[in-house]
Amino acid sequence: MVNLLYIWILFSAIFDAPVSYVQLGKVAVIVHESVKSDELSSQQLLDIYTLNAQNWSDGKKIYVTDFKGDSEIRTKFYNYMSINKNDMKRIWLRKQFSGSGTPPLTVKTAEEMIEKVLSKPGTVGYVPVDKIPLNTRVIVTID
Repeated sequence: MVNLLYIWILFSAIFDAPVSYVQLGKVAVIVHESVKSDELSSQQLLDIYTLNAQNWSDGKKIYVTDFKGDSEIRTKFYNYMSINKNDMKRIWLRKQFSGSGTPPLTVKTAEEMIEKVLSKPGTVGYVPVDKIPLNTRVIVTID
């Protein structure tokens, strides 16, 4: 029985790899090149991710991108904003049902996150620093 548990854990780790990023280092908050902001505080990121801030300083719409499910990178990013995933989900649902916001687009991998951020003006997301391509705007680095 114990062997089955070990096999299940190993199997889960292998197939969760795109989202779990073992030994996660720094996290980078990335934005589309059209975003004029050069830096954001943790409070500004929280306002963006809780959909309280829906436009950039130049008035353009903010499009939020997030990772699906549980992952170290998502936990590290949310810890930086001092919120947990369950509270965030409640906020998004409340905003969606009240008609005052749309929950973020969700992705499974860093590559998907980068593709979404780079392809749509006004988009913000986060990825491990070691996954960032050269042409990506980083506005926050989280240790």
